[in-house]
Amino acid sequence: MNTLSPSMEDWRKLFKLALEFKSIKSWEWMEDTVIFGVQSPKTGETCYCVVLGKERSFAGLAIYIGDNGLMSLLDMLELKHGEEEQFYHNDLIMIHFTDRKYLAKDELDIIKKLGLKFRGSNNWVSFRRYLPGYYPCSINKEEAELLVSILKEVTNVCLRFKEGPGLIADNKNLVRVVKEKGKNVLWEDTWVELDYPEEMVSAYDPEKIFGEAINPFALERTSDEWAIDLFFAPTLIDEEDERGTYFPYIGIVWNIRDNTGIGLQTFKYSREERFKYPQELFLNAVESTKSLPKTILVREEDSYEALIDFTRQVGIGIEVPENIEILDSLRDLFLEHLRY
Repeated sequence: MNTLSPSMEDWRKLFKLALEFKSIKSWEWMEDTVIFGVQSPKTGETCYCVVLGKERSFAGLAIYIGDNGLMSLLDMLELKHGEEEQFYHNDLIMIHFTDRKYLAKDELDIIKKLGLKFRGSNNWVSFRRYLPGYYPCSINKEEAELLVSILKEVTNVCLRFKEGPGLIADNKNLVRVVKEKGKNVLWEDTWVELDYPEEMVSAYDPEKIFGEAINPFALERTSDEWAIDLFFAPTLIDEEDERGTYFPYIGIVWNIRDNTGIGLQTFKYSREERFKYPQELFLNAVESTKSLPKTILVREEDSYEALIDFTRQVGIGIEVPENIEILDSLRDLFLEHLRY
């Protein structure tokens, strides 16, 4: 991962393009339900863009980068994680036109060094990177250069939309792709249907686990129901890494029949590793209890997909009920404790 900070020249170019985008006030004619894509000439990744401001108290541009960004955008549109939980799963860059009081110190320092002057409400420019599990942080050099490579074309697309709403047709969305001709960058229209990219689901091989590490014939078969839940805790870990502070991802295994806890683990979240967490919770619970439940209940489809091969391997059931009351209560108690 490129963690270098943008140069002052990077920032100068970026602020110029962001202010040009701001000057056209595209939120006056574009709803935040309109999604279009612009391919970066620098990286080849598609950036999925949403103009914000028409129905909001602030204006800006949300940019979802590549496959991970697209998955985050679709999760939000489908309310996959719920409104509150979605914050922790966001994967985007936000260009935000806001008040001075909402800018971080590093942003104010950059504006001062560039000699830029902003006055009035919603006129200050903020660039913030949202990564799953992390507190929003400053963009790095690679991300700044990516923004520089697409923002002029983003502005052009918004102006096209003003002339006639033609960014969506037959349930497909406009994506501007790069067609190079010599040293010139030319753009072409393509139309794509937004959908989740294919992913590898299994982090562990269940046949290997139950063939070598854990002997299912040595485990007690019970009539228990286990509930497995994963969620972010609203508290920041002081330990910083290259992208700043992060929120701990909590995993719980609960025996519903006995109303007792079996497992509690904390993870540092990564979307690529998300299928691994429910698997670890399940395997550790099996090892600690030397038993298998009759059924596992999970809250989300990701946990179901992560565990379905494991449950089939040992002949137990798995369900995704509409709600799991005991887990709702446990989560509420846990989060309430962390807030105080």
